[in-house]
Amino acid sequence: MVEEISFLNISFVNATLFEEEQTVFKYIVEGVLLTAVSTLGISANTLSIAVLSRSEMRSHFSQMLQVLAGFDILYLISSMLIFGLPELFSYYRLQIYPLIVPFVFGVCHIGRVGSVFLTLSITIERFVAVTRPLYSEQQTLKRILLSSSSTFSVLYNIPRFWELTYKQIEIEEENGSTFTAYMTTFSKMRASNYYMNIHFWSKIVLVEIGPYILLATLNIIIILRTRQSSHLQPRSAHASKKEIQMVHILLLIVIMFIICQSFKVIPDLYEVAQCSFGGRKIPQCWENPPEVVSNLATLSHLALSVNSSANFFVYVAWGSKFRAALMRLLRSRYLSGWLTSETNQNFNMRVIASNAVNVEPDGNSTEHVLRRSTDDITQYTWRRDGQTRLTSASQTTIM
Repeated sequence: MVEEISFLNISFVNATLFEEEQTVFKYIVEGVLLTAVSTLGISANTLSIAVLSRSEMRSHFSQMLQVLAGFDILYLISSMLIFGLPELFSYYRLQIYPLIVPFVFGVCHIGRVGSVFLTLSITIERFVAVTRPLYSEQQTLKRILLSSSSTFSVLYNIPRFWELTYKQIEIEEENGSTFTAYMTTFSKMRASNYYMNIHFWSKIVLVEIGPYILLATLNIIIILRTRQSSHLQPRSAHASKKEIQMVHILLLIVIMFIICQSFKVIPDLYEVAQCSFGGRKIPQCWENPPEVVSNLATLSHLALSVNSSANFFVYVAWGSKFRAALMRLLRSRYLSGWLTSETNQNFNMRVIASNAVNVEPDGNSTEHVLRRSTDDITQYTWRRDGQTRLTSASQTTIM
């Protein structure tokens, strides 16, 4: 399939069993690689949100990056459910996938369009910050960009939730027994040439070509103005370094975005050519695409997952403040867990010490400190020379 979703292409095997036509290429790219990348990306974006929400990281720029990470998580989860898991598990492919895909299909597109428009919004925010440094309505601009991008991403993709449906089928096996399976099918709306032509062209203009042109144009201006302002308006080394880092982060995000999203352009243009000008109606115009187009569509699913997973590593590579906040977060979480464990163990030791006795033979003594916290030391003493007597455990408190 050339469309964003790979529909179950089910055929009879021995005239009795349904199986999906599955290639090794799709299994490796979508089943193995896409699932692994998406799993890593979900964890990385979750960590990004945790770091960017810390008090020392709060800014207009970081708040928009948090929302971008949220849309990326949404896309990665739905992408794994649509493309990755069906290639790995036959039971999921035949019994679960057809039931959830009508809903997940819409969520997947909300995540993708949201990621596109948040990337564009972040670029616009940086463009205004660089070209109009004295602009006093940055907070208002941020709210407008976030609300408009999020609202458009949801409203634009509402029809997606009604494009697919499923039907239940009974399959007879060779031994005469039957089992229930499900098939994904087109809804009447999706089979409409009028609806799909609107969808094709709006996707090309609003989600792909249009954002690419705007992103390229705005980032060229941002780079030129940043260099110009560094000469005309000398600032402190700290301010200059911060501004350059933000521009580098934005530039890497945009470059990664354009490269990864571009894999979708050729399959989508082929789809438009076949369904709008090829003389074949929907859904026949999707059938039997050239192998190179089909492989590009498969690669595009992986590329989009890579794009949604990569931003965290860009922040770590180029954002010194992000790295410092990340290390503080990890240390605080680790130390918090360690101190909690230590406190619980010390409490248990004190309970034991209150009831325990030491075995103390006469002779040389060896003293062991078993556990230490910030406020107390619990000690047990053993002495050995052959005779034994019992004494109460000693406890010393350090203020």
